[in-house]
Amino acid sequence: MMRRIIGTVIVVFGMFAHSARAAQAPSQGRLEVAPTTTLGVASKSGGIAARDLVFTNGNVRLAGTLFVPPGLGPFPAVVLMHGAGPETRRPYVPDARMLVSRGIAAFIFDKRGTGESEGDWRRASLDDLMEDGLAAVALLRLQPEIAPGKVGLMGSSQGAWLAPFMAARSESVAFLVQITGSATPLANQEMWDDGNSLHALGFSDRAIETEMKALHLLFSTREWVRRGLLPLGDLWFVHYDPFLDPATAWPHVRVPALVLFGEKDKTVPTQSSIEILERLWARNGHPASRIVVFPGRGHALGGPSRNDDPVYAALVTQWIKAVTEGREPPTMPFPDHLASSPGLHWYGMGARTTPWYATASFQLPLMLMFALSFVGAAMASVLPWTKMGGCLSRWLVGVTGLHNALLLASLLWVINYLLNADATDAVPAIPHVGILLPMAWAAVALAVGQAWLWWKTRASASNRLGRLAVSLSTLASWAFVPFLAYWGVLGGRW
Repeated sequence: MMRRIIGTVIVVFGMFAHSARAAQAPSQGRLEVAPTTTLGVASKSGGIAARDLVFTNGNVRLAGTLFVPPGLGPFPAVVLMHGAGPETRRPYVPDARMLVSRGIAAFIFDKRGTGESEGDWRRASLDDLMEDGLAAVALLRLQPEIAPGKVGLMGSSQGAWLAPFMAARSESVAFLVQITGSATPLANQEMWDDGNSLHALGFSDRAIETEMKALHLLFSTREWVRRGLLPLGDLWFVHYDPFLDPATAWPHVRVPALVLFGEKDKTVPTQSSIEILERLWARNGHPASRIVVFPGRGHALGGPSRNDDPVYAALVTQWIKAVTEGREPPTMPFPDHLASSPGLHWYGMGARTTPWYATASFQLPLMLMFALSFVGAAMASVLPWTKMGGCLSRWLVGVTGLHNALLLASLLWVINYLLNADATDAVPAIPHVGILLPMAWAAVALAVGQAWLWWKTRASASNRLGRLAVSLSTLASWAFVPFLAYWGVLGGRW
């Protein structure tokens, strides 16, 4: 969904506990499934209060709503953290209703730049989003109905991924509930998501490999955007560190975590995330932490409708009450591992950095150099005052420049098509891709011809401008060959 470069992304997350096998160890509690209570979003209904609150993070004013259960309190509470994108508090009302109906207060707020909150979500860094959530935690700890030592975080997707970083930097967070996030860095999750999406659409491995390289290029633009050198400020994901790793936060988290995955999640690398958590939790996990894989569920466990599932509701609320009351959490009703593989591939799981030759700092100037060289060569070949040693020389320089400029434009069009394929449900038969292979090998042949021409013009009746045009065209043509090989154009099925 990074083809939502032009519109969305991703999401990612990480987690925590003592060992994956301990996550299924028998416990003394028992999960009790009770019927749900339907609530209205009113100021007060059946003793359940809902009031609007305003708080700040730095100079940004944020607005939200606190739902409080009936009774005297003080109550445990959660701050609900948003997924990626421009999310208001509204989609999280069902979560708040479910929690408050079972004795847990819930605070939902408009992400900065949405609803009644100030700021700009597109330009917000991950630090900004974390600090917004921690400011909400601080706000809840001051409310008279809330037990200040029992305020936790509950996040879905991106909100879940942020949670361990927030708990690592603040002792005010009492527990974490994470819903279908990734334990990998953002870049790995995004490549995994995009690769499997293209594979499901029927794209070839070569096409997917090309898109992985394009994603690396996009990930590396963050510093350019920060310095104002690249006008991509509205693409919010470029403000994030793509290789920020939740595994670096978990060793500093000292609170219990309930980590929920969906067996059929195609957005998050569940198996890889579980393996990461098993390794981390075996070293310094909290004994009350648990991993649960919901059978048959996808990303976000079905979205807001998950709150209508009495098993999900009981699992989450009884675990929260157990850890905030110092009791043993109930036995989990589902396993802590994938029962079966959904047939997904491991795209992007090994990357931890973007190689120098794959970065925008290298690739974009190279593309610009090629474009200027090829267009310039084609123009120079028709200038009457440019002497290149004969009509054949002039023809070869012009044809090479025009051909390679068209090939470069075609390759960039294919890359853009791949980046947007998932968002548009594109067909795997990439239009005009069949011409890339013959054009690429023609570029190799033209590069050989250019080398011959360069040698010939050294001793021919060429003027200085002609020799310069031939030299630059030859250099660009030869450099173009490894560039085409890197982008997978010289062979293989598209």
